[in-house]
Amino acid sequence: SGLLESEAGNYSQAEISLTRALSLLQTLPESQRRVAVQAWAYNHLGYLYSNRGRYYQAVQAFERALPLWRALRSEIE
Repeated sequence: SGLLESEAGNYSQAEISLTRALSLLQTLPESQRRVAVQAWAYNHLGYLYSNRGRYYQAVQAFERALPLWRALRSEIE
């Protein structure tokens, strides 16, 4: 998993795993769970990029995560 690989310091493999997971998530039907996992994956990818000094890509990932988190929040309220 991307999280475990990142924690082990295998950042390149973590990036591949997270990117692959995001691609696979696009094939699933829309659901609150899918949106939550997508938001988490983009968030984690943003942290991964940031930790590697890839700030532009980090901002892009965080910008992809933010509307997903907002959508989840509005469903809860």
